[in-house]
Amino acid sequence: MTPWITKSAFIRGYDCPHRLVYALQRLPSTKANDEFLKMLAEGGFQFERLVRVAWPGTRIQTDRSDLRAASEETLRRIREMRGAGGGVLHEATLVHGRLAARIDMLRVLEDSIELCEIKATSFTGPSGADEALRVVSAEAADVLTAKATSVRSGWLRYVADVAFQTIVAERSLRESGLDGVEVLPRLIAANKSQQCGQLDSFGNLRFRDDPLGASKYLSDEDVVFEVEPQDGFRSPLIGEIDVAVAVDLLRQHDAQSKSERWAGMPLDRMIDDALHLTSGSLVAQVSPERAWKCRDCEFRASDEQHSQSGFARCWGDDAQRAAGLMTLYHGRSYQPGEDHESTGNWLTDQLDGSDGDLAIGDLPADLGEGTRSVTRNMQIEAERSGRTVVSEDFGERVHESLIPDTDGTVLHFLDFETAGACIPFAPGMRPYEIVAFQFSCHSIPYRGDRLDLPAMTHYNWLNDREGPAESVLEDHRRFIDELAQAVGADTGPVFHWATHERTVLRGIRDRLEDGHDAERITFIESLVGPDGESGRLVDMLRVAEGGIMSPDQRGRYSIKNVLPAACRSDEIWELLRQIMGTVLPDAEPQHRDPYRLLPPIDFTRGDEDAVRSGTDAIRAFQQIRFASIARWSDLPRDELMDALTTYCTLDTAAMVAVWAWMIDATVAANCSAQPRPDDSDW
Repeated sequence: MTPWITKSAFIRGYDCPHRLVYALQRLPSTKANDEFLKMLAEGGFQFERLVRVAWPGTRIQTDRSDLRAASEETLRRIREMRGAGGGVLHEATLVHGRLAARIDMLRVLEDSIELCEIKATSFTGPSGADEALRVVSAEAADVLTAKATSVRSGWLRYVADVAFQTIVAERSLRESGLDGVEVLPRLIAANKSQQCGQLDSFGNLRFRDDPLGASKYLSDEDVVFEVEPQDGFRSPLIGEIDVAVAVDLLRQHDAQSKSERWAGMPLDRMIDDALHLTSGSLVAQVSPERAWKCRDCEFRASDEQHSQSGFARCWGDDAQRAAGLMTLYHGRSYQPGEDHESTGNWLTDQLDGSDGDLAIGDLPADLGEGTRSVTRNMQIEAERSGRTVVSEDFGERVHESLIPDTDGTVLHFLDFETAGACIPFAPGMRPYEIVAFQFSCHSIPYRGDRLDLPAMTHYNWLNDREGPAESVLEDHRRFIDELAQAVGADTGPVFHWATHERTVLRGIRDRLEDGHDAERITFIESLVGPDGESGRLVDMLRVAEGGIMSPDQRGRYSIKNVLPAACRSDEIWELLRQIMGTVLPDAEPQHRDPYRLLPPIDFTRGDEDAVRSGTDAIRAFQQIRFASIARWSDLPRDELMDALTTYCTLDTAAMVAVWAWMIDATVAANCSAQPRPDDSDW
């Protein structure tokens, strides 16, 4: 039997008909074991649980595998509720032909149905208490649309999801004789202008100890309240948007698909075309769809049942070379040499014009302008030559930003671990408001043109309290007070990587109270400046990006990509191991990925679980604070905190190592940076 086109499969294949086919064939996906996506899904279940309390109703209890029977039951309930003055259905299902939509919530009225998609995303909604309970009108929801001509890219998938369900619902109702019932699309999302209370905070919603779907999936049914709110409790976090205008834009004008086949096609026609393609009555050509967008294709995995990935099916013999070219820095805007005949798709042009192996180092120079073009050319040169390449102004960057003018200046290397969730962690917080729960800071005096490592100090702080804070400000104040102890005794530069630390500090400053927290605010402004853009903070990423490129970076500037590249140097590797002590085992240059070398946190089970990423750190924090959210359920609390400390320590040790690597690179390139002595004693 030809499989159903569900809303999930359709959205996964929105930009490529082949992805839709692969979704229906259930090819392995790189997203299947993504811990970050799992964490977002769990937050979504918590939010759904709140919504179902606000609108109690009937859950359609049918076999999930029998979609037609579920649709018949939904239609029967709709008829009953219309006759009884209305009602609410949860987990309803409607089908038409091979189209199927499982609908989060249907609010049945006499002549219409409000089709509600519940998403744990957030928007800036009404801030007043009364206004927050009202539906944001379609005309006022300009957060979704741009100049009333298209749906904003960040909201496209959400609106397309609701639009797909609307189309299926309309067709299903019409087929069943309910064609006079109007379908009104709604999007229910978290209003980040509102604050939570006790009942709708993270600590009041937990997952069952014995989840109903433990054998397969969690769901909102697995979420229970510590203190049960009354039916009809409407959390102010719940915002509702009338998305009719945005849905009509996709249906009447352009669905905004990135597919060549579906470009410019309205959504209803796109859905009908997808039906023909997946039934075999039409065939989609592969070559027009092969492009830079394939870089983000989820079907790049294989398993025992599928030895060839979906990506490999599309690209055939070119798959490995295409994957390599897709590591080009911001490669979508690459402009190859003028003598190259272009079809507008440089990726396939390059592959078609190559008789053998083709890699980044074989590409012609980028003739575009701007920083990205310069950086792409650095990558091409680095991978062609096999050596680290720096820009003409890199020495100046390093000298101005990384090397202090005064002997004895203390250099601070700082990293934050933070968490945010749809359901806030403490009363008074807003959806996805950040809690900074840990920092690491390595502080090293700079004397005689070198780092004085014997005088290095390390300050690590972890908020290890159990349960929610009593107020939104409690965590912020503890964090800032500890940070002042770490870096407040001098005026030396505070190095960080990317904008996160500055953004977090500005957010905390805006939350603090002028009178009560004047000293804390003054300290924060010493770091970020009164304007939020100056102060002691120095973003090392701004020095590195467009300034230095190693062939081992693969076109990326995440610290987790730059550090292994730096560690190819024996000197930098030993510097990092000296800072980290016995945590990192010795390794050959090609295996020096320090984050992967972090030891497992639970040796008794013999598995490879460890805190090795930001997602792992958030998981660990949630477990430390709320025991019901436990990824490592049988791990002692102190071991989990030790693992968090090791991970965050590596983040700042990594910055010290990369700082030294960039100084080395200026010396090797004879740049104008202040050189260090040749005795290699940092």
